[in-house]
Amino acid sequence: MKESGDGSVTGKDLHYIADKIMLMGDFLKYCSGLSEKTPSNEVNPMIPILNEMWPFIEQVLTYFIMDDDIIEYSVRLVKHITRATGNQFIPLLQPFL
Repeated sequence: MKESGDGSVTGKDLHYIADKIMLMGDFLKYCSGLSEKTPSNEVNPMIPILNEMWPFIEQVLTYFIMDDDIIEYSVRLVKHITRATGNQFIPLLQPFL
């Protein structure tokens, strides 16, 4: 992500970030059935991926707090994450509490 000379993020960068967040959300939307198919005694296969993605999502939610579009796409992404992981998402909620 490039910043303009004054340290702000350009509109082109915001579009790029929004596009990538929507892409992740679309992927997770199609993985939502995993929470139902994963036995309760096994780790959902999405959890290791989400453990890697989660710091990025937190940074986006913090850095772009004033950009409604980015926050909306990020919240949708979190919605799809919760659907894809079911109860195994609860440990990832700790930063929000």
